Amino acid sequence: DATDEDDVAQALVISLNAAATDDGLPIVASIGSSANIVNVVGTFIGTRDNGSAFTGVPITAAEITTSAFSGGSAGRSMNRPTVGSPQGDWLRGHGAKAPVNIGNIKTLFTSDSVRVVGNYTRNYEVFQSANRAATNMDLAYNTANYNYQTPSAFVTTPARRALGLTGSADYPAPRQIASRKTNQTIIANRFSAPGDKVDSKQQFRDVASDQFSSNNALPFRNLPVRNPYIRKLATHTDFGGFEPGSTTVASVHKTQRNQTQRVQPSGSTFVTGTVYDDYFVTRPIPAGDSTQWFFALSGSNTTTYSNYVLSGSRYPENISLSRTNIGSFDAGTGDFTWIDGNKYYIWSSDPYSAPWSQLKSTYKSAATYLKKHNLYELLPEEVVSKDSVTNVASTQARTSTDQGGNTITNFYSQQFREPPITSRYKPLVHQIETFIGSPSETTSDKITLSLEYS
Repeated sequence: DATDEDDVAQALVISLNAAATDDGLPIVASIGSSANIVNVVGTFIGTRDNGSAFTGVPITAAEITTSAFSGGSAGRSMNRPTVGSPQGDWLRGHGAKAPVNIGNIKTLFTSDSVRVVGNYTRNYEVFQSANRAATNMDLAYNTANYNYQTPSAFVTTPARRALGLTGSADYPAPRQIASRKTNQTIIANRFSAPGDKVDSKQQFRDVASDQFSSNNALPFRNLPVRNPYIRKLATHTDFGGFEPGSTTVASVHKTQRNQTQRVQPSGSTFVTGTVYDDYFVTRPIPAGDSTQWFFALSGSNTTTYSNYVLSGSRYPENISLSRTNIGSFDAGTGDFTWIDGNKYYIWSSDPYSAPWSQLKSTYKSAATYLKKHNLYELLPEEVVSKDSVTNVASTQARTSTDQGGNTITNFYSQQFREPPITSRYKPLVHQIETFIGSPSETTSDKITLSLEYS
């Protein structure tokens, strides 16, 4: 039904494209520069099809010309620049290097409409980090703005007091300066709860990162609210839950007073004082201990008694006990009658044991020796035979003296000297040799373990 050459060309384009689609040919037909010219080109980018001819039998050679495909080129060339050596001279950008290439595009807005539609609006949506103290961009560019120290809300200098101001210093907050450099990538870590002004406001946070507040520690947080109660919290609760000296005003806390007597100096003499528990100081109830027997013995040793008082009613590490005749006082099982006819406490002197060894095992001579010399000892290895259990031949021994003056022999297999060490930056590594096996299957083989503490 074609009426002229243009219609014939259009019909040929439709026919050729339909045939190429059905046969899977990498060609496409289109109208050329003139309405009656049909161009057929390959669809594969590159030189793969150079030399191929996709032609049929022409109706007449005068009207149709054919030629093999040629002149194909790569979709993108990689030019090697001549700017010196060494150099990175290969493509690194948006060129295709994988079947799927994705680039983050930032959405840009104008005052009246969206100018560029992308997949993010702020940097932290595609990349983010934390801790502005380590990544403060403004500090790197504007160092002079940070030459200040964090002011204190609790100290006011005379010069500032004369001006009617409070606080230790006044400085321009560097992060409020208009020329500051900021980004939307670093997330600032800031904790302040419940939020007093001396730890929530920027002027009381650290200058370098504006993240940390020394006043945010528990002893200083919310002091304006807590100050009226600190003295009351340090006062014990009287009988009935009232404040001391009152039968109508309730105490602000309900800590049991746990009353305990102690010796305290008063001028040139000693008197009996009283100590109580309060909101800040609590002890096991009741707070009774072995004070009575210590009082009974202290009169025979003035030095020990004085050390006891000067240390705030704490027992000294070493007590020299001497016999004191308790006369008609009945101590029950705690006394005995000596050959001289006098009554003594059973712990009063050698060869009797002192109750001091029963108060705390860390004060025994064997324990204090290890602590004072920074020693660690491993128990000796035992050899179990049919009739006895003995230590191996390599067992070592040392002697010590107990509170009663007796010589004690201590056996050990290995001894290590290790002073207490703390490290903020490096872990502590211990190597321990131990037996391997399980509760159900034992063995004499050993293995060396490395334990790391950080």
